[in-house]
Amino acid sequence: MNYAQLFNYIVGDKKIVIKSAVSKRITELEIPSEVSGIPVKEISNDAFSRCKQLRRVIIPDTVEIVGDGAFNECTDLIYVKLPSNLERINDNVFSNCRNLDEVVIPDSVIEIGYEAFYGCISLRDLFVPSGVEQIKDRAFADCIRLSNAVFLFGDCSIGFRAFYRCRSLKSVTMRYEYTKLDFYSHSELAGVREIKVRIYDNDGEYIEHRVFVPTDELKTEGYNAIHREYCQLFKSGFTWKGYDEVYSFLEDMEKRIDVSAYRLICRDGLTEEMEKEYYSFLKKNSKVAINQFLDYNDIAGLEVMADTGIINRFNIGRTIRLADKMGRDKCKEFLTRYKKIRL
Repeated sequence: MNYAQLFNYIVGDKKIVIKSAVSKRITELEIPSEVSGIPVKEISNDAFSRCKQLRRVIIPDTVEIVGDGAFNECTDLIYVKLPSNLERINDNVFSNCRNLDEVVIPDSVIEIGYEAFYGCISLRDLFVPSGVEQIKDRAFADCIRLSNAVFLFGDCSIGFRAFYRCRSLKSVTMRYEYTKLDFYSHSELAGVREIKVRIYDNDGEYIEHRVFVPTDELKTEGYNAIHREYCQLFKSGFTWKGYDEVYSFLEDMEKRIDVSAYRLICRDGLTEEMEKEYYSFLKKNSKVAINQFLDYNDIAGLEVMADTGIINRFNIGRTIRLADKMGRDKCKEFLTRYKKIRL
Protein backbone atom coordinates (compact mmCIF):
# COMPACT_ATOMS: atom_id res chain seq x y z
CA MET A 1 0.00 0.00 0.00
CA ASN A 2 1.19 3.51 -0.78
CA TYR A 3 0.89 5.12 2.63
CA ALA A 4 1.96 8.44 1.18
CA GLN A 5 -1.54 8.67 -0.28
CA LEU A 6 -3.07 8.50 3.21
CA PHE A 7 -0.81 10.56 5.45
CA ASN A 8 2.28 12.73 5.52
CA TYR A 9 5.14 11.53 7.70
CA ILE A 10 8.74 12.25 8.59
CA VAL A 11 11.57 9.93 9.51
CA GLY A 12 12.98 10.88 12.89
CA ASP A 13 15.52 9.21 15.15
CA LYS A 14 14.88 5.59 14.12
CA LYS A 15 11.15 6.19 14.05
CA ILE A 16 8.32 7.34 11.82
CA VAL A 17 6.24 10.31 12.96
CA ILE A 18 2.87 10.77 11.24
CA LYS A 19 2.28 14.49 10.75
CA SER A 20 -1.06 14.92 8.96
CA ALA A 21 -3.67 13.45 6.64
CA VAL A 22 -3.06 13.90 2.93
CA SER A 23 -6.77 14.60 2.48
CA LYS A 24 -9.51 15.57 4.93
CA ARG A 25 -11.82 13.23 2.99
CA ILE A 26 -10.13 10.07 4.27
CA THR A 27 -12.73 7.51 5.47
CA GLU A 28 -10.69 4.52 6.73
CA LEU A 29 -7.31 4.59 8.46
CA GLU A 30 -5.22 1.57 9.34
CA ILE A 31 -1.81 2.86 10.36
CA PRO A 32 1.06 0.46 9.58
CA SER A 33 3.46 -0.69 12.27
CA GLU A 34 6.39 0.25 10.05
CA VAL A 35 7.26 2.04 6.84
CA SER A 36 10.29 0.77 4.90
CA GLY A 37 11.40 -1.20 7.95
CA ILE A 38 11.24 1.80 10.30
CA PRO A 39 8.68 1.56 13.15
CA VAL A 40 5.79 4.02 13.36
CA LYS A 41 5.94 5.39 16.91
CA GLU A 42 4.16 8.72 17.00
CA ILE A 43 1.09 10.53 15.68
CA SER A 44 1.54 14.30 15.88
CA ASN A 45 -0.77 16.86 17.45
CA ASP A 46 -3.88 17.53 15.31
CA ALA A 47 -2.67 15.02 12.69
CA PHE A 48 -6.17 13.93 11.62
CA SER A 49 -8.16 16.72 13.24
CA ARG A 50 -11.40 17.59 11.42
CA CYS A 51 -11.25 14.63 9.04
CA LYS A 52 -15.02 14.62 9.22
CA GLN A 53 -15.56 11.59 6.96
CA LEU A 54 -13.17 9.34 8.87
CA ARG A 55 -15.16 6.43 10.33
CA ARG A 56 -12.72 3.77 11.47
CA VAL A 57 -9.16 3.94 12.88
CA ILE A 58 -6.73 1.16 13.80
CA ILE A 59 -3.47 2.19 15.47
CA PRO A 60 -0.70 -0.44 15.77
CA ASP A 61 0.97 -1.38 19.05
CA THR A 62 4.25 0.23 17.93
CA VAL A 63 2.75 3.69 18.41
CA GLU A 64 3.74 5.19 21.77
CA ILE A 65 2.33 8.71 21.43
CA VAL A 66 -0.99 9.92 20.02
CA GLY A 67 -0.69 13.70 20.12
CA ASP A 68 -3.08 16.32 21.47
CA GLY A 69 -6.17 16.72 19.30
CA ALA A 70 -5.01 14.00 16.89
CA PHE A 71 -8.61 13.02 16.02
CA ASN A 72 -10.39 16.10 17.31
CA GLU A 73 -13.72 16.78 15.56
CA CYS A 74 -13.67 13.63 13.45
CA THR A 75 -17.44 13.78 13.65
CA ASP A 76 -18.12 10.55 11.70
CA LEU A 77 -15.60 8.45 13.65
CA ILE A 78 -17.36 5.34 15.01
CA TYR A 79 -14.57 3.00 16.08
CA VAL A 80 -10.94 3.33 17.13
CA LYS A 81 -8.42 0.72 18.26
CA LEU A 82 -5.71 2.18 20.46
CA PRO A 83 -2.21 0.67 20.82
CA SER A 84 -1.85 -1.79 23.69
CA ASN A 85 1.23 -0.03 25.13
CA LEU A 86 -0.17 3.51 25.13
CA GLU A 87 0.41 5.26 28.46
CA ARG A 88 -1.48 8.50 27.90
CA ILE A 89 -4.65 9.46 26.09
CA ASN A 90 -3.65 13.05 25.45
CA ASP A 91 -5.66 16.26 25.62
CA ASN A 92 -8.56 16.67 23.17
CA VAL A 93 -7.59 13.51 21.26
CA PHE A 94 -11.21 12.53 20.55
CA SER A 95 -13.06 15.68 21.56
CA ASN A 96 -16.27 16.27 19.60
CA CYS A 97 -16.14 12.86 17.90
CA ARG A 98 -19.91 12.86 18.01
CA ASN A 99 -20.44 9.35 16.57
CA LEU A 100 -17.75 7.53 18.55
CA ASP A 101 -19.67 4.77 20.33
CA GLU A 102 -16.88 2.32 21.08
CA VAL A 103 -13.39 2.81 22.45
CA VAL A 104 -11.28 0.34 24.41
CA ILE A 105 -8.87 2.00 26.82
CA PRO A 106 -5.75 -0.21 27.03
CA ASP A 107 -4.64 -1.57 30.41
CA SER A 108 -1.35 0.31 29.92
CA VAL A 109 -2.99 3.76 30.16
CA ILE A 110 -2.12 5.77 33.29
CA GLU A 111 -3.62 9.13 32.31
CA ILE A 112 -6.68 10.39 30.42
CA GLY A 113 -6.15 13.97 29.28
CA TYR A 114 -8.04 17.23 29.39
CA GLU A 115 -11.25 17.03 27.32
CA ALA A 116 -9.94 13.78 25.81
CA PHE A 117 -13.49 12.58 25.06
CA TYR A 118 -15.34 15.87 25.44
CA GLY A 119 -18.60 15.95 23.49
CA CYS A 120 -18.53 12.27 22.45
CA ILE A 121 -22.30 12.23 22.59
CA SER A 122 -22.70 8.66 21.27
CA LEU A 123 -20.42 7.04 23.85
CA ARG A 124 -22.59 4.86 26.10
CA ASP A 125 -20.23 2.58 28.02
CA LEU A 126 -16.87 3.31 29.65
CA PHE A 127 -14.36 0.87 31.11
CA VAL A 128 -11.47 2.52 32.98
CA PRO A 129 -8.69 -0.01 33.70
CA SER A 130 -6.91 -0.35 37.03
CA GLY A 131 -3.68 1.36 35.92
CA VAL A 132 -5.27 4.78 35.42
CA GLU A 133 -3.84 7.27 37.92
CA GLN A 134 -5.41 10.47 36.65
CA ILE A 135 -8.51 11.53 34.75
CA LYS A 136 -7.98 15.19 33.90
CA ASP A 137 -10.43 18.08 33.88
CA ARG A 138 -13.51 17.70 31.63
CA ALA A 139 -12.17 14.43 30.19
CA PHE A 140 -15.70 13.07 29.56
CA ALA A 141 -17.69 16.30 29.81
CA ASP A 142 -20.82 16.47 27.65
CA CYS A 143 -20.85 12.73 26.97
CA ILE A 144 -24.59 13.03 27.33
CA ARG A 145 -25.44 9.39 26.50
CA LEU A 146 -22.83 7.80 28.76
CA SER A 147 -24.97 5.58 30.96
CA ASN A 148 -22.64 2.97 32.43
CA ALA A 149 -19.10 3.34 33.74
CA VAL A 150 -16.76 0.73 35.23
CA PHE A 151 -13.85 2.07 37.31
CA LEU A 152 -11.23 -0.47 38.35
CA PHE A 153 -8.58 2.01 39.49
CA GLY A 154 -7.19 2.53 42.98
CA ASP A 155 -5.54 5.80 43.91
CA CYS A 156 -6.84 7.84 40.98
CA SER A 157 -7.33 11.58 40.77
CA ILE A 158 -10.59 12.63 39.08
CA GLY A 159 -10.25 16.12 37.59
CA PHE A 160 -12.54 19.12 37.79
CA ARG A 161 -15.78 18.56 35.82
CA ALA A 162 -14.40 15.27 34.48
CA PHE A 163 -17.97 14.02 33.95
CA TYR A 164 -19.75 17.37 33.63
CA ARG A 165 -23.22 17.09 32.10
CA CYS A 166 -23.07 13.30 31.75
CA ARG A 167 -26.78 13.36 32.47
CA SER A 168 -27.42 9.74 31.48
CA LEU A 169 -24.79 8.27 33.82
CA LYS A 170 -26.92 6.22 36.19
CA SER A 171 -24.81 3.15 36.93
CA VAL A 172 -21.24 2.94 38.22
CA THR A 173 -19.22 -0.20 38.92
CA MET A 174 -16.18 -0.18 41.20
CA ARG A 175 -13.83 -2.65 42.86
CA TYR A 176 -14.64 -3.40 46.48
CA GLU A 177 -11.15 -2.30 47.60
CA TYR A 178 -11.63 1.17 46.15
CA THR A 179 -15.20 2.06 47.06
CA LYS A 180 -13.92 4.74 49.43
CA LEU A 181 -12.47 6.69 46.52
CA ASP A 182 -13.58 10.34 46.71
CA PHE A 183 -16.15 9.82 43.97
CA TYR A 184 -19.27 11.55 45.26
CA SER A 185 -17.61 14.92 45.83
CA HIS A 186 -18.21 15.50 42.11
CA SER A 187 -21.55 17.23 41.80
CA GLU A 188 -21.86 16.32 38.13
CA LEU A 189 -22.27 12.66 39.19
CA ALA A 190 -25.38 13.45 41.18
CA GLY A 191 -27.54 11.48 38.77
CA VAL A 192 -25.91 8.14 39.61
CA ARG A 193 -28.60 5.82 40.90
CA GLU A 194 -26.75 2.55 41.32
CA ILE A 195 -23.33 1.34 42.38
CA LYS A 196 -22.17 -2.19 41.68
CA VAL A 197 -19.19 -3.54 43.59
CA ARG A 198 -16.94 -6.29 42.24
CA ILE A 199 -15.28 -8.57 44.78
CA TYR A 200 -12.34 -10.38 43.18
CA ASP A 201 -10.76 -13.68 44.21
CA ASN A 202 -7.13 -14.71 43.80
CA ASP A 203 -7.76 -16.06 40.31
CA GLY A 204 -9.09 -12.76 39.00
CA GLU A 205 -12.69 -13.91 38.99
CA TYR A 206 -15.27 -11.69 40.62
CA ILE A 207 -18.77 -11.61 42.03
CA GLU A 208 -20.70 -8.42 41.36
CA HIS A 209 -23.08 -7.00 43.96
CA ARG A 210 -25.56 -4.18 43.55
CA VAL A 211 -25.02 -2.32 46.80
CA PHE A 212 -26.41 1.16 46.38
CA VAL A 213 -29.65 2.97 45.90
CA PRO A 214 -29.12 6.57 47.11
CA THR A 215 -29.83 7.13 50.77
CA ASP A 216 -30.40 10.42 52.55
CA GLU A 217 -27.11 10.03 54.40
CA LEU A 218 -25.05 9.40 51.26
CA LYS A 219 -26.80 12.17 49.34
CA THR A 220 -26.04 14.64 52.11
CA GLU A 221 -22.44 13.54 52.50
CA GLY A 222 -21.68 12.93 48.87
CA TYR A 223 -23.71 15.05 46.50
CA ASN A 224 -23.28 18.11 48.65
CA ALA A 225 -19.75 17.77 49.96
CA ILE A 226 -19.13 21.40 49.06
CA HIS A 227 -22.17 22.46 51.09
CA ARG A 228 -21.64 20.62 54.37
CA GLU A 229 -22.72 23.57 56.51
CA TYR A 230 -25.80 24.09 54.37
CA CYS A 231 -26.77 20.43 54.60
CA GLN A 232 -26.54 20.39 58.40
CA LEU A 233 -29.93 22.08 58.31
CA PHE A 234 -31.46 18.73 57.38
CA LYS A 235 -31.60 17.03 60.76
CA SER A 236 -34.19 14.47 59.72
CA GLY A 237 -32.69 13.55 56.34
CA PHE A 238 -31.94 15.19 53.05
CA THR A 239 -34.21 15.78 50.08
CA TRP A 240 -33.68 17.99 47.05
CA LYS A 241 -37.07 19.59 47.66
CA GLY A 242 -35.95 20.52 51.15
CA TYR A 243 -32.66 21.80 49.80
CA ASP A 244 -34.48 24.19 47.47
CA GLU A 245 -36.94 25.30 50.17
CA VAL A 246 -34.16 26.18 52.62
CA TYR A 247 -32.59 28.38 49.95
CA SER A 248 -35.31 31.01 50.39
CA PHE A 249 -34.22 31.52 54.02
CA LEU A 250 -30.54 32.11 53.24
CA GLU A 251 -29.53 35.68 53.98
CA ASP A 252 -25.83 35.44 53.16
CA MET A 253 -25.29 36.74 49.60
CA GLU A 254 -22.17 34.64 49.05
CA LYS A 255 -23.97 31.42 49.98
CA ARG A 256 -26.98 32.28 47.82
CA ILE A 257 -24.68 32.80 44.83
CA ASP A 258 -22.81 29.58 45.55
CA VAL A 259 -25.98 27.48 45.96
CA SER A 260 -27.66 29.05 42.90
CA ALA A 261 -24.73 28.12 40.67
CA TYR A 262 -24.49 24.65 42.21
CA ARG A 263 -28.14 23.85 41.52
CA LEU A 264 -27.84 24.92 37.90
CA ILE A 265 -25.05 22.32 37.60
CA CYS A 266 -26.58 19.60 39.78
CA ARG A 267 -30.21 19.59 38.59
CA ASP A 268 -31.44 16.45 40.29
CA GLY A 269 -35.05 17.12 41.37
CA LEU A 270 -34.88 20.74 40.18
CA THR A 271 -38.28 22.14 39.29
CA GLU A 272 -38.79 24.66 36.51
CA GLU A 273 -39.92 27.24 39.07
CA MET A 274 -36.76 26.89 41.17
CA GLU A 275 -34.55 26.86 38.10
CA LYS A 276 -36.01 30.25 37.15
CA GLU A 277 -35.48 31.54 40.70
CA TYR A 278 -31.80 30.50 40.77
CA TYR A 279 -31.22 31.94 37.32
CA SER A 280 -33.02 35.21 38.11
CA PHE A 281 -30.99 35.68 41.27
CA LEU A 282 -27.69 35.16 39.45
CA LYS A 283 -28.73 37.46 36.61
CA LYS A 284 -29.90 40.20 38.98
CA ASN A 285 -26.65 39.98 40.94
CA SER A 286 -24.41 39.14 38.00
CA LYS A 287 -21.63 41.63 38.78
CA VAL A 288 -21.35 40.46 42.38
CA ALA A 289 -21.50 36.80 41.31
CA ILE A 290 -18.83 37.18 38.62
CA ASN A 291 -16.54 38.96 41.06
CA GLN A 292 -17.12 36.22 43.63
CA PHE A 293 -16.35 33.43 41.17
CA LEU A 294 -13.21 35.23 39.99
CA ASP A 295 -12.13 35.93 43.57
CA TYR A 296 -12.34 32.22 44.42
CA ASN A 297 -11.01 30.99 41.06
CA ASP A 298 -14.37 29.21 40.65
CA ILE A 299 -14.42 28.13 37.01
CA ALA A 300 -17.59 26.09 37.57
CA GLY A 301 -19.45 29.23 38.61
CA LEU A 302 -18.20 31.13 35.58
CA GLU A 303 -19.24 28.22 33.37
CA VAL A 304 -22.79 28.41 34.74
CA MET A 305 -22.87 32.15 34.08
CA ALA A 306 -21.69 31.56 30.51
CA ASP A 307 -23.91 28.57 29.75
CA THR A 308 -27.01 30.42 30.94
CA GLY A 309 -26.14 33.48 28.83
CA ILE A 310 -25.45 35.80 31.76
CA ILE A 311 -21.88 36.03 30.53
CA ASN A 312 -22.28 36.63 26.82
CA ARG A 313 -20.54 38.13 23.81
CA PHE A 314 -21.35 41.64 25.04
CA ASN A 315 -19.64 41.33 28.43
CA ILE A 316 -17.16 38.45 28.17
CA GLY A 317 -14.37 40.78 27.02
CA ARG A 318 -14.83 42.90 30.13
CA THR A 319 -14.90 39.76 32.28
CA ILE A 320 -11.65 38.49 30.73
CA ARG A 321 -9.98 41.83 31.46
CA LEU A 322 -11.21 41.68 35.05
CA ALA A 323 -9.83 38.15 35.44
CA ASP A 324 -6.49 39.39 34.10
CA LYS A 325 -6.49 42.35 36.49
CA MET A 326 -7.24 40.05 39.45
CA GLY A 327 -4.50 37.62 38.40
CA ARG A 328 -6.92 34.73 37.92
CA ASP A 329 -5.06 32.97 35.13
CA LYS A 330 -7.16 29.79 35.08
CA CYS A 331 -10.38 31.79 34.91
CA LYS A 332 -8.95 33.94 32.14
CA GLU A 333 -7.89 30.83 30.23
CA PHE A 334 -11.37 29.31 30.56
CA LEU A 335 -13.14 32.51 29.51
CA THR A 336 -10.82 33.03 26.54
CA ARG A 337 -11.38 29.45 25.39
CA TYR A 338 -15.15 29.79 25.88
CA LYS A 339 -15.23 32.99 23.85
CA LYS A 340 -13.27 31.39 21.01
CA ILE A 341 -15.25 28.15 20.84
CA ARG A 342 -18.79 29.07 21.91
CA LEU A 343 -19.35 32.76 21.17
